[in-house]
Amino acid sequence: MAQDKKFYIAILLIALIVVINYGYRNFYYNQNRLAVRNNYVMANKSFDYIVVGGSNAKWGIDTSDYKSANSDIANLSIPSGGFVFKNYADHLKDLNIKSKSIVYSSYDILQLNKNVSLDEVGLDLYGAKINRHFFASHRLINSILKNIKNTLKTYNLIPDYYQVDKLGNFHNFNCNINKQIDPIKPGLFNEDKANEFIQRITLLKSIFGASDVILRFPPIYINEDKREEWGLYIDSLRKFCIKNNIHFYISAKPLYSDQNYFCNYAHHPNEKLQQKISDELFVDYLHLKLK
Repeated sequence: MAQDKKFYIAILLIALIVVINYGYRNFYYNQNRLAVRNNYVMANKSFDYIVVGGSNAKWGIDTSDYKSANSDIANLSIPSGGFVFKNYADHLKDLNIKSKSIVYSSYDILQLNKNVSLDEVGLDLYGAKINRHFFASHRLINSILKNIKNTLKTYNLIPDYYQVDKLGNFHNFNCNINKQIDPIKPGLFNEDKANEFIQRITLLKSIFGASDVILRFPPIYINEDKREEWGLYIDSLRKFCIKNNIHFYISAKPLYSDQNYFCNYAHHPNEKLQQKISDELFVDYLHLKLK
């Protein structure tokens, strides 16, 4: 009996160690997984336009009110653009989607600076560290404790925010106006880094069989005293795109010094601003008709 008791205690301890240490990205990256999973609803289809990119495109572009030649416009963007572009490109290939034109909106376009890495190396499509060891980097116990901590708060910073419709658009804005948002700082435009970035455009064309890629500069929250520096950066980026025959799109007002236009990050616009910039993109710039 004593031996049996020791055996069961040993099994219990091993199970406890696994629960505490073995992380699984389902618990930590539900929003990323939902956004990715929703993309597959649109697999094996053709569109006149599609939107690709990261969270700035998910928060900042809503395609649901627009059609082109009786065709829906899909939003295939996912959080952080898949963290590593190759991961995202492989995901887009798997969808087997064709499109005449692509709107590409990436946070990386804001940091084409010499010493900035465009990819977060070592992460998978959901943002989890690729870990070949038994004990994962994100632990289940940490997720449980985080959920308990959030439950005890009077509010959540981003409660259940990824509710995505069948076209990949995000509609559940829940902005925490009490949170101080860090403005995005400008850097010096670097042409070598820009050349590295635009290799993605060639790949996106081949994936979707597209004839055109429109590179979009997302509206962002900045410090007012950095407006001139941002203006110089945008001017350099615009000239680079003209030089390389890239269609560059920027909204009428891309720089905001009032954080009330944004939600939890300086590149995540609130619902009102999302609708405004979506109208500018699809109605004024692309000349698309409403449904």
